[in-house]
Amino acid sequence: MKRNQLILSAPALLALFLLDPSGGRQGGADLQIRTLSGDRMEISRPRLISEAGKPPKLAGMLKGKSWSRDLADIWELSYLTGVVPRYEQDKAKAFFQIRGSSSLPGKLVGGDPSDPKRFRFKMQGAKDGLVLRQHLLALRLQPVRKPKFDPVTSVKANGGKATKDQDTKSATGPKRDLDGGFAKALASPPENRDLIFVEDKKRRVRSFACDVRGVDGKGVRIEFRGQTRSLPLSRIYGIVFGTLSGVVPDLDRQEGLTVELRLRDARRFRGKLVRLDQGGWTLALADKIQVRFSSLWVQDAGLLSDRFVYVSDLDVKDRIQKPMLGREWPILRNHAGGGKALQLAG
Repeated sequence: MKRNQLILSAPALLALFLLDPSGGRQGGADLQIRTLSGDRMEISRPRLISEAGKPPKLAGMLKGKSWSRDLADIWELSYLTGVVPRYEQDKAKAFFQIRGSSSLPGKLVGGDPSDPKRFRFKMQGAKDGLVLRQHLLALRLQPVRKPKFDPVTSVKANGGKATKDQDTKSATGPKRDLDGGFAKALASPPENRDLIFVEDKKRRVRSFACDVRGVDGKGVRIEFRGQTRSLPLSRIYGIVFGTLSGVVPDLDRQEGLTVELRLRDARRFRGKLVRLDQGGWTLALADKIQVRFSSLWVQDAGLLSDRFVYVSDLDVKDRIQKPMLGREWPILRNHAGGGKALQLAG
């Protein structure tokens, strides 16, 4: 990976989302540094220093004295102190998920008139963000709602007795998922086809496979059984895109150092480092969307530098297989271990 200089005077942002539940309160600012040479140290008051013509540096206080080091020499950073916030995914809120990262709160509100393959999301406390369709893994527009009570369906499913609880069960028994299987599809996305989840008149979530082409006005344009149609956003519950229908954003084309953050709730985000200070991190994700993460949320961070590479990422040049006892046997085809030819009994 080629490392470029980190320039803070980046172009105008499409969106800036603040992931800061602390209300601006700074905490968890003591960092443990692990360098490429294996050294470990603890610093306080961390901040990013970027000067024109010079590589970016991480600065802070080490044992009461000023300290700084090139970011290219650092492997990992982890927070030592701070209150661990409790986080639970709000089932009532819409979200979207970029390939290669975890989900972010934001609701699909339309598209780009000049390019239907750009999805426009309304994000909290920020301008609308535009994300390319190929960079999206999933999105959800509305919360799960209980189906409307249907006496006729309930009577048939319950052997002549109408109960509201039975309306969420099939006639053969098990209770179905209120989200129509959206959570299961998100955990294991399909390969070639996209899955779109819609609500029927009884508020039941149904899904079907299709090809999502883009956003057309206030609806999502799909291709289903050879025909192109547009579904209004008000009917759509969510979309899970096929794994082969998109690509992970190419961060190498963006300026800056690539960072992978791991939050305390196990979510992960990968992007270009824009800012680092005592309050938290600012990363540029796909399509110039910048996200601010409070230091209270961050568990640790890995800096992806061209100074090192994982062995598992290297291409194998030569491979030698040797048995545990040290003796090498020739490859035998249609022969037993003793050298005799194998025979088929009739």
